[in-house]
Amino acid sequence: MYFAHSPEEPHMTLSTGSYRIGVLALIMADACGSTTAPASPPPPGPTGSPPPTTTGAPMPGESPTPAPPPATPAPVAPTPAPSPGVAPAPDAAPAVTPPSPTGPGKILFEFTDPLPPMVMSHPSGDVTWIDDPTEGRVVRFRDVDAGDAKERSEIDMPKDLLNNGDTVWVGWKARLELAHPEQAWRNLFQEKSYGSYQENVPFCLRADANTLRLLDQNAKTIWTHPMILNSWFSIVMKIVYATGKAGTIELWINGEPQKFTDGTNVGHLGTWGGGQQNMHWGVYRKGIVQGTDIHDVSHLRVATTQALVTPP
Repeated sequence: MYFAHSPEEPHMTLSTGSYRIGVLALIMADACGSTTAPASPPPPGPTGSPPPTTTGAPMPGESPTPAPPPATPAPVAPTPAPSPGVAPAPDAAPAVTPPSPTGPGKILFEFTDPLPPMVMSHPSGDVTWIDDPTEGRVVRFRDVDAGDAKERSEIDMPKDLLNNGDTVWVGWKARLELAHPEQAWRNLFQEKSYGSYQENVPFCLRADANTLRLLDQNAKTIWTHPMILNSWFSIVMKIVYATGKAGTIELWINGEPQKFTDGTNVGHLGTWGGGQQNMHWGVYRKGIVQGTDIHDVSHLRVATTQALVTPP
C-alpha cells in the first residue's frame, strides 16, 4: 500500500510499523466483505406493493436464496363408506308438477258471469248472482206469481254438448226456499229434447207434496227423498245417455248413494229423447203454486268425470 506524497518530496516507503498496520487493515477488510458502501435501496413502489425483486448472481460470501417449496394441496376428506345394510341415498328426483286436484276429464258446462239468458217460455221472476255467507257467489233463481198457467225462472245449457251414447256427470249444491212445499209440482232440474224426438222431457228432478222426486220419461216416480229446505245440500248424477231401458242414472245426495224405487242403486230408463238435448236448472212450476219460490245454486258443473262435478 502506498500513501500519497507531495511532488516535491522524494518517493518514500512505509516503515515496518506502518506496513503492518496497512496489512492488518487489508486482512480485516477481506474478512468482512467489500468495504464498498452498499447501494442505496430502490425507491419504494406504490403504497401496498412489494419491493422490487433483484436477480443475478449472489455477492461473494453469500449463499444463493433457495426456491420456495411447492404448495401442498389441501387434504380431501375421504367419502365415508356406507353403513352395513344401509343403501346409499338416491339422487334427488327432479321436481314434478302435481296433477290438478280435479283430475283428468273435461268440463262441458258451468255457470259464468254474465249468466246465459233466462228461458223465455212462461218467464216469471229473475235469475241473478248473489253473495251467500256460506257458499260465496251463487246463482239465485226466483219464481213469482205471474197469473200464467206455468211460471218459469230457468237457465239452460247449449243444445250441442250432449250426445246419445255419452256418459256425463252433473253436480251442484242447492238451497230451497219454497213458500208452499206441500203444493203442486216444481221442477228444479230437467232434461229437455228438441227437434225430432220421442220424449220431450226424458227425466226431471221435482219438488212437490213435501217430497223430492225423480221422474222418468213417462212422468213415473223412480226415486223419492224427504224435502230439504233452507239448508245447502249436494246433488250429483251419473247419466248414461241411451233410449229405452239402456239408459241409466245413478244419484248421490250429500255424498250418499241413493236407492231407486226398485231397490237398486241404478235407475234404468230412456235418458235420450232423440234429436238434440240439454239440461235446465231453476224453478219451473205449475201456475196454481202460490208465493215466491227460491232455488239457490252453487258449484254447478257438467263434466265427464265425477271428480270434476262433486261440490266441495
